[in-house]
Amino acid sequence: MQIEEQDEHSDIERKFNSGNLSDDDDDGSLDSDDSYSNQELQAKNERRKQKAVSALSRKYQAIKKAVTEDQMLFQDEIFQIEPLEGKIWPNTEMTCCVTFRPQGPYQYSCTAFCNTTCSQDRLSLNLSGQGKGP
Repeated sequence: MQIEEQDEHSDIERKFNSGNLSDDDDDGSLDSDDSYSNQELQAKNERRKQKAVSALSRKYQAIKKAVTEDQMLFQDEIFQIEPLEGKIWPNTEMTCCVTFRPQGPYQYSCTAFCNTTCSQDRLSLNLSGQGKGP
C-alpha cells in the first residue's frame, strides 16, 4: 500500500510541476477572467497542490486505519466456523465446528485462512459442500 501512496504522490508532484492542470482542479480562489502575476498564480498552484496532498494523506490514513482495525475473521454466507479465533498451544487440540447452510442444490466451496504466530504464511482450510434439493 505504501507503494501505491508514493505513486499517487509522485503523480500529484508531476502534475503540478508540469503545469498540466485542468479547470476541474480549480479551487475558485482566483477568477479566470482576470490577469494575475506569476507570484499569485504560483501561490494558487501551491495551495491546490497542498490540498491534493492533504486529501491523499487522509485517504491513505483511512485505508490504513481500516486495515489495522479489521481482524480479517472468516465471513461467508454458506459456511460458518466456530470459534472464529483462539489459540492452540503445542501438543494440544481444539474442536472447531463448521456449519454448512446451502441456499440451493449447488456445489459450494470457499477457503478459510488460519494465521499462525510462527510464520507469516497463513494455513488454508478448503471448505466444500453439495446442497441438496427439496
